[in-house]
This record gives sequence, structure tokens and C-alpha cells, in this order.
Amino acid sequence: MSSGLTVDYIVFDEHGEMISQLSREIMSTMAIQTLTLKQGEVFEEAFSIGGLPDGKYSIQLFLTSAQQEELVEKEFSVSNSMYQRMTGKLIEMNGDVVTVEIGEEPVPFQLTDLAKDQLMTMEEDGFIEFIYVETEYEEKTIERIIFIEYRTHVHLDKSVLEVEQGLGKVVEQIKANPNVLEGLKPFEIFTLYMYVLAGEDFETLYHFYLPDSMDIPVEEYVKQNRDGNVEAHRSFMRQFNEVRDFTVITKDQQGRVEFSLEGEQTDLAFQLRMQENTWYVMPTPLQ
Repeated sequence: MSSGLTVDYIVFDEHGEMISQLSREIMSTMAIQTLTLKQGEVFEEAFSIGGLPDGKYSIQLFLTSAQQEELVEKEFSVSNSMYQRMTGKLIEMNGDVVTVEIGEEPVPFQLTDLAKDQLMTMEEDGFIEFIYVETEYEEKTIERIIFIEYRTHVHLDKSVLEVEQGLGKVVEQIKANPNVLEGLKPFEIFTLYMYVLAGEDFETLYHFYLPDSMDIPVEEYVKQNRDGNVEAHRSFMRQFNEVRDFTVITKDQQGRVEFSLEGEQTDLAFQLRMQENTWYVMPTPLQ
């Protein structure tokens, strides 16, 4: 069921780890709503936040149309909760049931709809942190997943711009079939994007971005890039061509590839986001 979402919240544990966000756990319409308050009038919204183990938390609440700096933050504690927090290795997924290795013991868990949706984008044989509840009949159910940040170091013997033939075929197909990116890993998307960027094929490059995230049409995007500082772009690509070490970081549906140019002290981070089992490039990827 869809519901208009006027207010959103994010819950963090005492270590600053995000536990849940309302807008990521429900479906909400994108309809624009106007809220007008008279002087002295108060807007109130009630929430019921479940599935939290014992511990200290903070919550940030904000209107979905407001800037993040206008949020309200409160701290609270939970005690005598029926929920527990656990970390284990996901070894099998089968419908609404998963098997997680806790220590060396495989343990079956039922999944809520939320947890099932969260795991749809995750490969097996990965470590997960999760919140679960155990019934009196010793049935364990995972309420939600708290994704662990994964870091992978990639060292190349040659330039990342020397794309393998099989991966290079994706570039030939992407304009006609953007779905060809589905299933590719973050570093593969990064590799192809930088390869296309080096070739200054801006029309193809446009199709790597998160759908509906670009505020200009492809023709304007191509024109802006061709009219830009061509020499600065080519100088950057010459430096990038010498990079051999990369760090790939993923957490939930967010990803980034970090690297350093020779002689530069600051790392660059290339931003990606997963949507419907496909990793896309953010509108301003390099930061």
C-alpha cells in the first residue's frame, strides 16, 4: 500500500550506526503536499517504532520537504525488549527463509517482508548484522538487516582503462539496452564509466546515471561536456591512467570506489547507488 509521507525519521544506535529509516521501510507516494500553519498552530505526527533491542538510541525527525538542517533530534533508551542483535554469515537463501552461520553453527531464520526486500540485493556468503526475535516455539525471525560496510582492495597490473573484451561489449549495447548494466559489480560499472569518459563519448556516459536523477536532457549534457574545459579533462584522465590501486566500499545500496592520483594527498571517491539490482552512477560521481 502506498501512503503519502509528510514526515521522515532516521534511528541511530549509540555508535552512530543507522538502524532504520521510515522512508526506506514503507512505500510512499511522491505527490507534493503543501503544509500551511497559522501562527501558534502546531503540526503533530505520531510514530510507533518497533524492532529495537535494548540500548541507547537517537532519532532524527524532519519534514520530507525540509532541509536536513531543520531536523529535530532526540535521544531515548529501550529496555526489556524481545528483540536481539546478531552478526553472522549468510550461507543460503530460500524464499522467506535464510540460513545464517553463527559461529560454526548454521541457524535458520524466517524473514519479515522488510528483511526479505533488503536481502534481495545481496549475494550469498556475505556477513550481515541483523535484528531478530525468537518466539516461544523457538522460531527465529529476522526483523531487519543492518548492513555491514564491506571494503575490497583492487590492485591492477595495467590501467583500469584497458577494458577486457567481454566487459567492453556492454558499452556497445548500453544506449539501446540500459538493462545491460544489471548484475554488474560496482567496480565494473566504475571501470566502464571511466573508459567511456576517457573516450569522451558523453551520449553513452549519460546512460550510466541513476534513472531520473539528471535534471538536463542528454543533448544538453553532451553539449555542456563538449563545451567544457577539454584540456583539464584530458589532463585528469592522463593521471588517472597511471592509477593501479583502488578500494571498493559497499554498504546496503550505497557504493563508492576510492583512489588517489599520483602526487595528490586527498583521495577521490566515485559514488554509486543500487536500484532494482543495478548499480548506477550518482549525478556528481567524483568527490
